[in-house]
Amino acid sequence: MPFISKIQRQSDFNLFDSNTPLVIDNGASYFRIGWAGESEPRVVFRHIVQRPCHKETGETVTIVGDHDPAFLKYFDCTHSGPHSAFDSNVVYQFETMQYILDFGFDRMGANGTEIDHPVLITECVCNPVQSRSKMAELLFETYGVPSIAFGVDVAFSYKYNQQRGVCAKDCLALCPGFNTTHVIPFVDGEPVYEGCCRTNIGGFHVTDHLKQLLSLKYPYHLARFTWEKVEDLKMEHCYIAPDYVSEARLFQKGAKEAEEKTRYWQIPWVPPPIEEPPSEEEIARKAAIKEKQGQSLREMAEAKRSSEINELENELHGLEFLWHQLEQVEESKVPSFLAETGYGSRQEIESARNIVMQSLQKAKGEPKNEQDATEKVDPATNDSLINIPDEVPHARPLTKEDFQIVLGVERFRCPELLFNPNWIAVDQVGLDEMVGVSIRRLPYKDESLEERLTSSILVTGGSSLFPGIIERLEVGIRMIRPCGTPIKIVRALDPVMDAWRGAASFASDPQFHQQTFSILDYHEKGEDWLRNYQLQYTL
Repeated sequence: MPFISKIQRQSDFNLFDSNTPLVIDNGASYFRIGWAGESEPRVVFRHIVQRPCHKETGETVTIVGDHDPAFLKYFDCTHSGPHSAFDSNVVYQFETMQYILDFGFDRMGANGTEIDHPVLITECVCNPVQSRSKMAELLFETYGVPSIAFGVDVAFSYKYNQQRGVCAKDCLALCPGFNTTHVIPFVDGEPVYEGCCRTNIGGFHVTDHLKQLLSLKYPYHLARFTWEKVEDLKMEHCYIAPDYVSEARLFQKGAKEAEEKTRYWQIPWVPPPIEEPPSEEEIARKAAIKEKQGQSLREMAEAKRSSEINELENELHGLEFLWHQLEQVEESKVPSFLAETGYGSRQEIESARNIVMQSLQKAKGEPKNEQDATEKVDPATNDSLINIPDEVPHARPLTKEDFQIVLGVERFRCPELLFNPNWIAVDQVGLDEMVGVSIRRLPYKDESLEERLTSSILVTGGSSLFPGIIERLEVGIRMIRPCGTPIKIVRALDPVMDAWRGAASFASDPQFHQQTFSILDYHEKGEDWLRNYQLQYTL
C-alpha cells in the first residue's frame, strides 16, 4: 500500500528482542508509537487518514497523518476528506484504524504484516467492550501480535508523574483532551472507576469555535483559516481568563490593558499599483474612438431599421392587393380563392393587415393614433415608487489593515468553552464542577480521603496547556468545596507526552507480561472475557 508522509522510516526494528513490547498511545488527536523503556516515542503523527486519487493515473493513495500541502495539487481530494477512526474518544471505524496501524508499524521499520512483539495500547476510560474486542481482533488476526494489554492514557500519565513526586498516590486526575474531558480519582495508586466523570468537550471544540469566529469576522480570508493554522493560533495565543465577565468588560471599554493583550497576525499584503490619471490627449483619443464606435452602431441600426420597413411595406402591399382581388371575386368562388391564398376567411386577412400596419408604424416611429400623438407625460407622475440609484457604489479596496487578523476577545472566549460547554449547546458541567461531581460519586464517604484528593489534583492532556487554567480551576473548585478544604492543583510535567512515557515505563517492568493476555487466551476464552479485563497499575 503506497503511503505519502514526511516521517522517516526506522531502521532498527529487527534489532529489538521479540519480548520487547511496542507501546502505542492511541489518541484521538495524535498517534504515538515506540519501544518500552525509551523516553520518547519513535513515530508521532496526526490521527487522520485521507485517500485521494492521482489526477493523471487515477491511482488511489493513502495519506496518513501530516503531509506536505504541495502534494495535494497532484491529487483529487474532492471526494475524500480527512477522517478519523474515532467517534468522540471511542474507536469505531476500524478500517481507518487499520490504515493508522499499518502506517505506524511501517514507519517503525516492520517488514510484512506480522508483528512479533507484545503490544500495550491506550484506550479511553470505560471503553465499550465492543470497541475493545474489535481492537483485539484487529491486532491478533491482522498483525499476529503474541499478546496485548489495554490501559487508560490518563492513568499512565498519572503514574508517570506520581513516580516523580508531582502528585500523591491519592489524587484526582483531570484530563481535558481532544474530544472529551475526564476526571478520574486515584486511591492508593489505582483508579476508582465509580467516581469517573466525563464531558463531551475538548480541544477540538475550542479550535472549531475559534475557526468559526475568525471566518465570520474575516469572510474574505477563509482560505487562510485552515485547521492547522487555527490550531497553532489557539496554542500560541489563547488563555483562560481568571474571570470571564471582568475580562470581557476590559475589551468592551477599550482599556489600555485590553490593547496590551490584543495580538495581531499580519497576512502578506501587496499594495495595488497606483494608477496615474490619463492625459488630455488620451481622454480626447478615447472620446474619438467612442464616438466612432457609436456612429458605426447607429449606422448599423439605421440599416437594419430600413430593411425591416421595406419588408413590412412589401408585406402590406401584398395583403392590400390580395384584399382588392378578394373584393372582385364572386361570393360562390370566395372559398376556393381563399384556399389558394392560405387564409381561412376575410377576417383573417383583415387581422393580418392590421398587425402589419401596426408593426410598420412602430418601425417608423409613428404614433398609433392621434391621442397617443398629442398625449404628454407629466414627469412628476412618472416617478418610480422606489428611488434606486442608477450606479452601484464601488467596493472599497482592501487595505493593509484588512489583512491584519486581530485576536482580542477570541483569545479567552474560545477556551472558556471548557468551563461553559453550554455555549455550544453541550448541556454538561465545566472543568471545575466536574471535580465536585467526581468526589460525590465516590463509593465511600470519607472526608479525610476527599481532602487528600483535593490537595493533589493533577491536570494533564493537551488542553491543559492554556495559561491561567490552574488559577481558574482553583477558584472554581474552592467555590464548590467546604470552607478550609486544602486545594492544590499541579500541571503534569508534559501533559501531551506523559501518557506515552508512563505507558513505556509500565511496559518495561518485568511483571508487565503478567498483565497481558495472549492470542491463545483470546481464542480460548473469546471476546466476552475482555469485559472483565482490567489492568493493575501498581506493579
